[in-house]
Amino acid sequence: MTSTLQQTFLTNITKLMDTIYNKTGYKVNIDHSVRLPVDRKTDTISELRRAKLALNLNLFKDGVYLTKDEDYAELGQLWKSLDHRNIWGGDSGFGCIFGMLDLVE
Repeated sequence: MTSTLQQTFLTNITKLMDTIYNKTGYKVNIDHSVRLPVDRKTDTISELRRAKLALNLNLFKDGVYLTKDEDYAELGQLWKSLDHRNIWGGDSGFGCIFGMLDLVE
């Protein structure tokens, strides 16, 4: 994994945040952008977080925290359209997760 990939991830996050703030009216905070290794089964999202290629975005509308995958669905589709390596957690029941796979090209 290279710093170039992290830069691409950040560029995509910036585009997503621009849409969130300028087109949806939502507010957002970032949660669990990086986690330290833990003693449990490793999963893709945890690996991506350690590589700084995934984060959770918590959306708020009118001060109310949005928790349903469908609340994030439009953003998830936008996210996946920004880069073929982007994955959205809503495809697996975790709508607030946005990540990028480190694919060999």
